[in-house]
Parts: sequence; C-alpha cells; structure tokens
Amino acid sequence: MRRAAEVLTTLILFAIVMTAIGWGVNATVPSGVDWVADRIGDLAFLGILGMIFIAAVAYAWRGHRPKAGRAGKAVGR
Repeated sequence: MRRAAEVLTTLILFAIVMTAIGWGVNATVPSGVDWVADRIGDLAFLGILGMIFIAAVAYAWRGHRPKAGRAGKAVGR
C-alpha cells in the first residue's frame, strides 16, 4: 500500500473510532455526572474533580522536569 493511502486510511479509521467513543460517552457520562452531583452535592463534586486535576498536573510536572546534570536526556533511561 502506498504511503498516502496508509495515512488516509489511518485518519479515516481514527475518525470513525473517535466518533463511536464520543457517542458512547455522550450517552453515558451526562447522566452519570448528574447522578454523582445529586448524591454528594455540586460543590463536593467540583472539589473532587479539582483535586484530580491538581494531582494530574503535579504528576505531569514532576515527571517531566529534567534532573540536575542530565539536561537534554530523557528521565528514567
């Protein structure tokens, strides 16, 4: 298969899979979010999401900082 055909096929398959995932998420997540917000309250729900976001940012920031004396090299190798 030619390179252009491989790239086009990959893009089309990616779009199909992402569309299917989007339909599934839109069908399930909004009702799940409403259920959780009703159970624990809106403010608590936003607080939990905020904590998850802060933890993810801290993990990403800590994991991608170069260590002293190893600038330019990948961490963990």
